[in-house]
Amino acid sequence: MNGQSADEVINKYIELIGGEKQWKHVNTITTSGEYNYGGVAFLLKLIAKTPDRYKFVVTFKGKYYAQGL
Repeated sequence: MNGQSADEVINKYIELIGGEKQWKHVNTITTSGEYNYGGVAFLLKLIAKTPDRYKFVVTFKGKYYAQGL
């Protein structure tokens, strides 16, 4: 079984988003999902903004907890 190398995956992704030139225009990346910690599920959201800013938000039982820089 042949798998892809990390470089192959990254290069394919860059190609799919329009090339390296387009990638350089990305300033913010948002990721969200659910994290299961020992049977307790938390909604989470991570916002990363260039050059070195981020915000991490966890939602649980109608409240949210945030950390950022």
